[in-house]
Amino acid sequence: MKNILLMLNFIDYRYDDYYKKLIILWKEKWINIIRSSVYEYAVENNSFVEWEIFNWKEWSKIENIKADLVWYKSNTVNYLTRIIEENNNFINNTKFVELVNDKYITSLLYNEFSPKSDIIDNIKNNLSLLDNFSTEELILKPNWWSWWEWITKITKKEIENYINDSTYNWYLVQEFIDFSWWINWIVEWMHDIRFVIFWDKIDFPIIRIPKWWDICCNISRWGSIIYPEIEKIPKKILDTSHKIQRKIFQDFWYVFGTIDLWLWKNWKVYLMELNSSPWIRIWSGSERLEKEYYEKIIETLINYKWFTNQKK
Repeated sequence: MKNILLMLNFIDYRYDDYYKKLIILWKEKWINIIRSSVYEYAVENNSFVEWEIFNWKEWSKIENIKADLVWYKSNTVNYLTRIIEENNNFINNTKFVELVNDKYITSLLYNEFSPKSDIIDNIKNNLSLLDNFSTEELILKPNWWSWWEWITKITKKEIENYINDSTYNWYLVQEFIDFSWWINWIVEWMHDIRFVIFWDKIDFPIIRIPKWWDICCNISRWGSIIYPEIEKIPKKILDTSHKIQRKIFQDFWYVFGTIDLWLWKNWKVYLMELNSSPWIRIWSGSERLEKEYYEKIIETLINYKWFTNQKK
């Protein structure tokens, strides 16, 4: 029986029912799921002070168990996280977690796929940087985290209202992409497209649609979802997605996450952002897709050793 530690900064009990479904499937593959917080780690003996394991019905507390693999389910990295990574097999690696948590650095590293982006603090010190943006309308959003409630559409003229407010110093400014370019037979309204990354492949396309009055596609902001078969996604979108995924795989080797894309007119595909910690609660109303998704995660984790051996 393999032990996989599900490690978070803090254990969130709201999603217990979803983890239970996943864990029951995993036990059929002889995998134990343990969970703990980063802050339960004891540096002196490379162990956690307190663990929880799911025993088919409930989580129970245990001690002195070693994890064969640590699945890091958070989007922040600190000194303690790196120490844990040095002493354990980690997925995802903290370098990738740090990258995706910084949208500006992501836009620089994957600039050939990204809309023009900059930090408002840079623009404050050099207003001529606004000339690099080809659109009059811009998107202003936090550079870190996924605070959908703070995403705003502004104009170049309006940006002066923000540059003198220290609240926005490290906000990201991006060209506004009109992402209402339709995909025939699938969606006929503004949307973004999310793909789940499994090592060197992408799968499980998710189209997220905002409310008619909004520009944010987040489900937590009342958006809706379509789950098309990947075969129905136009080749242009798939080709760009695979190029991005291959570069991520080359740069970071092993990864489990998501790619979020915008589709602009004339089939220009833009990278919106990456995510190193996809929600376990990714499906709504499709038990078949949920089960297939969970089984794919299992396959990814089981194959971890194979990929690390290939890297060596």
